[in-house]
Amino acid sequence: MKDIKVKKLKLFLNIVLLIFVFIFLFLYIVPFGKITYKKDFKSRFSNVFLAKGAIYKLGPADRIYDKNKIIAEPSYFYLRTSRNFDLAKLKIKYKISEASLAINSLINIQAGVLLDKESWNYRLYPVYNSALNFALENWSCKEYNNVTFLQKEEKFENLSDFLNSKDFSSLATYNYYLSNNYLIDNYNKKEGYSFSFPSLLGSHIFYAYLKDESLKIDFLFENIDQNNKNNLDIFVYSENNVIFSKSFDSSEFENKQGVNFSLDLPYLPEGVYKVEIRANDSFVIKSMKSYLEKISFLNKINLFNTSDGFYVFSNKSNFKIKALDAQCLNQVNINNQIFLLDKIYKQFSLDVPRQEVNFVQSNSCGLLIENNGLFSFDRNSLFNPSISSIESAGDLEELNFIIADYKAPQKEGDYYSSEIDVDLKNAWREDGEYRFIISAPFLNNLNNSEYLEIEKIEIELFGKSLKTKLLDYFVNKK
Repeated sequence: MKDIKVKKLKLFLNIVLLIFVFIFLFLYIVPFGKITYKKDFKSRFSNVFLAKGAIYKLGPADRIYDKNKIIAEPSYFYLRTSRNFDLAKLKIKYKISEASLAINSLINIQAGVLLDKESWNYRLYPVYNSALNFALENWSCKEYNNVTFLQKEEKFENLSDFLNSKDFSSLATYNYYLSNNYLIDNYNKKEGYSFSFPSLLGSHIFYAYLKDESLKIDFLFENIDQNNKNNLDIFVYSENNVIFSKSFDSSEFENKQGVNFSLDLPYLPEGVYKVEIRANDSFVIKSMKSYLEKISFLNKINLFNTSDGFYVFSNKSNFKIKALDAQCLNQVNINNQIFLLDKIYKQFSLDVPRQEVNFVQSNSCGLLIENNGLFSFDRNSLFNPSISSIESAGDLEELNFIIADYKAPQKEGDYYSSEIDVDLKNAWREDGEYRFIISAPFLNNLNNSEYLEIEKIEIELFGKSLKTKLLDYFVNKK
């Protein structure tokens, strides 16, 4: 009798062990290519299997209040997985504080995933946009798959008719790329023209316009940190297609030697070309000399060691400005309004009445200046080939049409729920972790009454099944 009990106990323990092994293998391998992870910030037990999959580390800590209330942006969280995936369905349940709603004309929230750790490049997706929510409730609305076409007054039967009209003067897009074949009327190149730009730090993107001339720009790049082992890359795009690329290995910058490079692409058709310098902040564009009159930088300029100060122009009048060096703290003049930058690393949000062309002037030795518009270092160089985006509730007054890839959030009492699809194919994954970002630009006062409360995050992951992986392996092996 005793032996029978021992055998039953052993059998039971073996079954329990097999169950745990099966659960472990299932969570580790994810054989069907699909798994869901959840994080409830009000619960202590939402990440039971932390070793093999978890949403965690909402931070940085100085931007978080009361565990899950974001009071400054951007904030980040991590997803740990046992394998790669192709797609994430990200669901967020959140609450916007009454104080934030009361003082901001536009509430815009985005989330996304890190693509490139060297340049800290994130792909962002829309979560909440108060201006779009208003338009969805009050304008004429038609949906085409994932695309929404909004008209303040219904003038077109459908989206195709509007696009065929080619009049985009009162159009804004949101999370949607639209080619508009931008051309400047009566443009003629300036013979013998050249312009030298001040030194710039890290990654930059700019538009260049040309007609009957080469895309010619001379660069001098420097690596100011000899411990920096990352590459510097250059990409040239036409209609979002890469037509040229070049990479500089960190070894080319040894012994603090600068690298000269002349970008020279002849025989290009008239039009707009986008140039991207992808680099971390250990690289400096020490000098940049352009032979094209029309150059406009996109979204930011990071000025470095500007000993004589600077003067820049923008098509927007709202700026985020930050000093990265204590010696560069100074006053800035925006459209003849003076502001004092008196704290290093603090992002100052400065907004003045908009003019057709706005200017920022300072005697600072270097500042990071950002907005959702364009910048130039010469008034005549500034041009805007891009279609407008929605930046404030006031923009709706100037718009008649919106094309957006956007899903309005679901209201659940005081909370909202949003769902976005995040492409993970080109996402950065290191030590089993994906890094996600939550961007909420309206949070800039570090005030505990102004916050974005994250109640729950759920991520449903999709990737290749074990069967598909094995088939791919053996087929490719043959």
